[in-house]
Amino acid sequence: MHQRISRLLFSVALTLAIWAACQLPPIGTDPIARLSAAPLYSGRTQDPTPVQLTMQNKDAIIRFKIPKMYMTLSPNWKGGMQDVIAIEVVFPSMAPAGRRSLASADVLAISLYSFAHTGGDLFSRLLQYHQSNDWTKVGQETDGTGERYSIYVAHSNVEKWKDPSASVKEYIVPDNSQVGVYFECYREKINPFVGCLCLTKFGQNLSLSVAFRRSQFERWREILRAVEGLLVSFKERDSAD
Repeated sequence: MHQRISRLLFSVALTLAIWAACQLPPIGTDPIARLSAAPLYSGRTQDPTPVQLTMQNKDAIIRFKIPKMYMTLSPNWKGGMQDVIAIEVVFPSMAPAGRRSLASADVLAISLYSFAHTGGDLFSRLLQYHQSNDWTKVGQETDGTGERYSIYVAHSNVEKWKDPSASVKEYIVPDNSQVGVYFECYREKINPFVGCLCLTKFGQNLSLSVAFRRSQFERWREILRAVEGLLVSFKERDSAD
């Protein structure tokens, strides 16, 4: 039960954070207001019945057909227009998570958020806003593949970050600006269950987030390709990108 509540709160909180961080003007089609108007919960089902869902993608509509057993947010099971789609899978097979715990090293939590009415490149605006207003750059790292990253922390956590034993959230941005992703990762070396959240775009105005274990960080490109491939496989053929 606690895991289900946590998954739901995580989805709603992230959506709210994106809206607040970008200082977007209020509009009459606020996704949180619509979601909150009806009972909703997060859970899993073994029902393989495919459900037809749609998401607004700028001026176009993306149509998906997704088996219920992949999805974890109750409004998704009803089909129709969605502002948030939440999926949990096993990597690398990309099969439904089934009974596997979110603490499992091979489980990915995937979320799509539609911000079609905000205008502009939401992902770039969000990243630029954080870099200019919320974060302090504290260092750089190079992973085993040769990819270089800039490491940021919240302004209030700079001194805490200097203690290598402290648990702190790091914001990791690839130095290659063409990559189009950034990460929120917990640094807590004694805890094998700490995680990372990869944030990027899908389509024109959809925000894609993928949660995975930090121990899997150097595989993020492989993970992201698999996630994007799965989402594309769910798209109806007449969908516009």
